[in-house]
Amino acid sequence: MPSMTRSPSERPAGRRASRPRRPGARGRALASVLVLATALLVSGCELRFESPAPTVPAAGPVERARAATVADAQAVRSLADAARTGADAGVAAVLARTADDATAHTAALGGVYVSGLAGSTAPAAPPTTPTSPATTAQHDTREVVDLLVAAADRSRAAAESVPDGPLARLLASITLSRLQDARALVAAAGLPTSGTTEAATPSTDIPSGASLPTAEVTQIVLIEDQAGFAEEVAAAWLDATARATVLARAEGHRERAREWAVRASIDSTSRDPRRTAYALPFEPHDASTSGALVATVETALTSAYLTAVASSDPTTAQAAVPTKSTTVTTPPGPAPSGPSTAPRTPSTAPPAGERGLLITLADDAWATASTWGASPSALPPVTPAARRPPA
Repeated sequence: MPSMTRSPSERPAGRRASRPRRPGARGRALASVLVLATALLVSGCELRFESPAPTVPAAGPVERARAATVADAQAVRSLADAARTGADAGVAAVLARTADDATAHTAALGGVYVSGLAGSTAPAAPPTTPTSPATTAQHDTREVVDLLVAAADRSRAAAESVPDGPLARLLASITLSRLQDARALVAAAGLPTSGTTEAATPSTDIPSGASLPTAEVTQIVLIEDQAGFAEEVAAAWLDATARATVLARAEGHRERAREWAVRASIDSTSRDPRRTAYALPFEPHDASTSGALVATVETALTSAYLTAVASSDPTTAQAAVPTKSTTVTTPPGPAPSGPSTAPRTPSTAPPAGERGLLITLADDAWATASTWGASPSALPPVTPAARRPPA
């Protein structure tokens, strides 16, 4: 009987004996990853990777300028509040306003920067330089004045150099406010006047390096010429001494308008905005309303120059802005801070360039507006609102 056993060669190919396959290196690696992932899921967040602790980022020029000005504002507020103790009512009122202005400056700058990181601290306030006056109350007030002047120097320098235009305008406005408060304290406390608290009287010459967008220059030319016209009208209602002072200032406005027009190449062209006569904000009818008119046009001029600060390039050159010493006679009319009759003598000439010149001109206009009764402001003047004439 033939054998029923098939030889290996006769077995079907599909039924070859299977052998267990060993996992290769790739399979073993995949299995290890799966095991590790499962372990991580089971253990939750127990695994931590080492990373460096967060640090405060290095401050750029904008933040440094902002932080330094905030630190000065805090120092001014603290010293002004402390100086109110023992001061008479008039001085205490100006000190209170000075402290409020400093608070407004801090708020306008965004407040004190706090990173929230451990070990970080707010910038320290700059040290004050006390003097040696006769009484304790005067001593405190003099310290406030000295700090205001020093803080104004720093905020002015920051305004001239910071690359951010809107921040430069804000810093320039804060500078004017600090000088305004320093002058008011000197007058209220009867302290000796100092050239450092008086506005430098700028020359009518515009440095050749000063350049602005044509639209900005056109606006300045117009407002300077309008101020000259308005003050010529106002002078007619003043006494002889005040009339001479206002007419001299009106002539300066007219000349400066011409200088700006020449620099912008719009003098005597179709783009020259100057006219023979202008509509006035209101018609003066006596010395009081004439003083109000002067304050109004000088306030508008301050706003124009501060607005131009934001459009100008940062100052790099350190030349001098042309200034001249001019005796300013105290005009009639209300003056909340009791304007000084001392001559306005410029201290060290401020840096030149677009912003240095613009800030000097803005300070000169605001000091004049304040002398003629413009209300003090923490940020003079953010909007060029005309001052209402006295009833």
